[in-house]
Amino acid sequence: DFTATLGAGLRTYCPLGAELTFAGYALPEYVGWQELADRRRINGRYGAGLFGNFGRTGLEATAARTDDSLFFSRELEVPVNTRLDRGAAQLEFELFGGLSLFAGGELRRIRYLDKDDPTLATLDLLDRDEEILRAGLRFPLFGGLEIGVGAEDSRVTFDTTERDRSNHGLSPILQVDFKGSGLRLTSNLAWRDLEPEPGSAFVPYRNVTGDFRLEVRIGGQLRPELYGRRNLVYALEQQWVYFDDTGLGLGLRTSLGPIASLRLFVEEGTNEFTSFAGVSDRQDDYRAIGGQLRFALGRFALILGASSTTY
Repeated sequence: DFTATLGAGLRTYCPLGAELTFAGYALPEYVGWQELADRRRINGRYGAGLFGNFGRTGLEATAARTDDSLFFSRELEVPVNTRLDRGAAQLEFELFGGLSLFAGGELRRIRYLDKDDPTLATLDLLDRDEEILRAGLRFPLFGGLEIGVGAEDSRVTFDTTERDRSNHGLSPILQVDFKGSGLRLTSNLAWRDLEPEPGSAFVPYRNVTGDFRLEVRIGGQLRPELYGRRNLVYALEQQWVYFDDTGLGLGLRTSLGPIASLRLFVEEGTNEFTSFAGVSDRQDDYRAIGGQLRFALGRFALILGASSTTY
């Protein structure tokens, strides 16, 4: 099929004093399909936030509603209309010697909006609420290296009792940020130890999830990068609880002149599925290649891209 999205809106920033700023946005958009009339709808992004810097204390509080057309997962590579209601707050307090304390929380309400499409009838089994609390310490080491360590408490509650996958867990987290001469490394990792809620059919999950990216700058023009990730993804097909989406990729960014840039990538990965019986007997291997060409034309940008994935 052929799909196109047309949107317009407003963003605003308003200082509320020397150290506090209010920001808001409203960006409605229309998602059109040539054949799939059930997927045509008005989506949009709406939100507001307060951002403050009070000397040794940083504060961020946001609330947003996002109706968007997103690819569901590697299990189902089609865009589906999704609603995300989100509220979050984060506080960071500088202690001494560059050491800082961070704490925050997030509430997310995830709903799928294409239930009238018979091919996506089971999407309502994935409607859920997520609660996340995290806290820890962040400190610099040497030469531009910064480390964050802490813990994250998570709780996921599914709407339906059919194939209920509600779970909770307390996970250690590790954040790494390094900025050197010609080198950049970022990483966010968590050791997940998730258990089912009472009455849930969720299978206990213990593994490292997160992502990393290493970028090297060569001569100011070439930027090779190595990146990887592992995510826990709730499965759509009825026999599976979830799958691990693990991928490792190589990318290359380069400038093609004053207005054009190019990014190429190749990625390999696996999706390892776990059944409700706790058996992991399905693994999908995939390879993806692609590229993106970007032109900066004053205040406008033109982006052309293509990719291909083989399973």
